[in-house]
Amino acid sequence: QRDEETGDLRVRLFEAPSPSELEALHDESRFLLAAVVVHEDLCAGEAALVLRWPIARCAALLDVLAARGFLMEEEERPGRFRISVQWFRAILRHLRRRRLLPPA
Repeated sequence: QRDEETGDLRVRLFEAPSPSELEALHDESRFLLAAVVVHEDLCAGEAALVLRWPIARCAALLDVLAARGFLMEEEERPGRFRISVQWFRAILRHLRRRRLLPPA
């Protein structure tokens, strides 16, 4: 953020995401997030293979999770998604608490 008077840039930490947003997710979203964490990044076709779901279902859910900020699409490889920086730690904690990922 730039200070209008001095022109200085001000850097601040991310605001911690609300855990209630993760609690509101349905199980399919949690399974897909866990798959993305385990594989680091996934496209819809890979997610379909991992989860044994239809590709269209995976593609739609990846888009929804990206629109909500949980995932980000890779700029250099369109169609591939990874966990967003802002949500990474919160998602790991949530999925571990739900026993969808092994403990750290």
